[in-house]
Amino acid sequence: MIHTFRHRARLAGLAVTVGVSLLGGSLFNLARAETSYGPDTVARAQVVAEALDAYIEAAKTCDLDVSRRAYQASDRILQSTWWEAVYRATYELAHFYTYHQNQVQASLGLEGDDAGDYTCADRVQLAEEQAVAWDEVVGSLTNSPPLNEYFNDLATMWTVAFTYGTARSELTGDPDATPQTPATEPDPAAAKERWLEFVADYPVARELIAFRNPALATEIDGLVAAVTAAFEGDPAAGYPGAEDALNALDARFSVAINMVDVVAQNYLPTRPTFDPTDWDTFDTIDDVLLTIFEIRDLIATGTPEAAAQVATEYSDWLETPLSVKFDWGVFTFATTAMGAAVEAYAAEQTDATKRTLLDALLVVEQIYVGQYWDTPELVQYYEENEGPGGGLPWPFATAPAAP
Repeated sequence: MIHTFRHRARLAGLAVTVGVSLLGGSLFNLARAETSYGPDTVARAQVVAEALDAYIEAAKTCDLDVSRRAYQASDRILQSTWWEAVYRATYELAHFYTYHQNQVQASLGLEGDDAGDYTCADRVQLAEEQAVAWDEVVGSLTNSPPLNEYFNDLATMWTVAFTYGTARSELTGDPDATPQTPATEPDPAAAKERWLEFVADYPVARELIAFRNPALATEIDGLVAAVTAAFEGDPAAGYPGAEDALNALDARFSVAINMVDVVAQNYLPTRPTFDPTDWDTFDTIDDVLLTIFEIRDLIATGTPEAAAQVATEYSDWLETPLSVKFDWGVFTFATTAMGAAVEAYAAEQTDATKRTLLDALLVVEQIYVGQYWDTPELVQYYEENEGPGGGLPWPFATAPAAP
C-alpha cells in the first residue's frame, strides 16, 4: 500500500551520523530526577528498603496509627518506583506483593479488612517477611543490566504525581479502614501541606513535560493554578472543590506520564541514529509518522468525512505496527487506547473524542520517536514533512544545531 492522502515529499537519506550523547546521554533534557528517590533504579529500590525497615520499627510499637502512617510512607515511595522492578525482578516483585498489597495491608485493617483480626506480633512478623521479600527484589535489580536513563525521568514524573495523589488521599481518607484512626481519617490541613510539596516539586516535572509537549505543560499550569486556588481558605471547611480540581489535574498529568513511560520502555540502544526508512516493525517509521501527521490534519478538518478517513488511515498504517507491541505492558494500554479513540472519534466528533484521540496520538508518537525527540535529524524530518495543516501544536524552537 501507499499513502494516497498525504502529498508532502518524504525525505531521502535523512540519517546523519550523530554522537550517542544526542540520543541517550545528557546533552539535552534527559535523566534529571531531582525530585525522585534516587539517581538510578538500584538507589531507589534501596530507599524503599529503608522505608520498609522503618515500617518494621513502627509495627513494633504496637500502635496501629503509627504503623499505618509508616506503611503509607513506604507505599508512597514504592508506588513511585515499583514498575522498574517489573522489567528486572518480575518473580521477586510478585512474591513481595503477596505481602505489601495483601497480607501487610490486611493486618493494618485497610481496604476493607479488620485490623482486629491480627495481633501486634502478627504485624511485626509480616513486616519482617515483607522486608526480606523486597531484599530479593533489590538483589535482582543489583545484578541486572541497568535500565536506560529515561527511567530516571519517569521516576521523577511518578514521584511528583504521588505528591498530589497523597494530597487527594488526605482529603478523602480511607472510609473502609477498620477501625478508624487519625491516619485514615480525612485531613484537609495535611492535604494542603502535600499540595504545597507538589507545587515545590512541579517545576522539575514541568520541564520534562514541556520538552515533549509545551502545549500540554501550559494546560497543566492552568490546572495547577486551579488546585492552588481551591486550597485557599480555612481547612476546617474542607477545601470544597479541591478534590475535583485534583482529579482534573490527574487526568492531564497522566497523559504526560504515559508519554515518558513509553519512551523509557521502547528505548532502543542499538539504534543511535534516527532513520525513518529503516525501522524494526512491519512498516517503516516513515509510514508511521506520516500517518500520525495525516490523522492530525484530518482531526483539524473536523468533518464526518475526515473522521471516516481517520479510521482508514489508522487501520491501514498504524494498527499493524502497534499490534506488534500489544503484549508489552504499557504498550497494550497505548494500543488499546488508540484503537478505542479512533473508533469513538469516527462515530462522533465532539471536543471529548477529539481530545482523547489527540492524547492517544501523543503517546503513540512517543513510542516510535520519543528517544530521538529534539535531535537534529528528527527536527529536520518534521520540518520537511509535517507541514502547517495541523500536526504538532508547537515548534521545535529549542532544537540544537546539527553538529
